[in-house]
Amino acid sequence: MLMTQSVLEARTKLRHIMAHKAKTKWKRQEYRKDDTCRYCKKEMHLDTNKKNGSLATVDHIIPTSKDGLDDQGNWILACEACNSKKADLIIEDTNGYDHL
Repeated sequence: MLMTQSVLEARTKLRHIMAHKAKTKWKRQEYRKDDTCRYCKKEMHLDTNKKNGSLATVDHIIPTSKDGLDDQGNWILACEACNSKKADLIIEDTNGYDHL
C-alpha cells in the first residue's frame, strides 16, 4: 500500500509526540529518585516557571548526533546549564564535569 506524504507526516508527528511523553514521564520518575544534576550535583526543579534553581533536563549520554539512542538507557538528568555546556560531547565519567 502506497502512503501519501500527509499520512507519513502524521505518523512522524505522532512518533515525536509519543517520544516526548515517554521522556517527560521518565524525567519525573528519575527526578523523584534524585533531584540533583549528574554533572555538577546542584539541586534542580521541574517547574519551567520557577525563577530560582536549575531546570532539570534530559541529557543524552551519547548524543543522538553521534548515533546515541533516544531512549532510557541513554538518558540522565542534568541541569540546563550543564546540558548546554556538554553540548554533543561524550562524557565517560558522569561524577563531575571539570573536564568540559
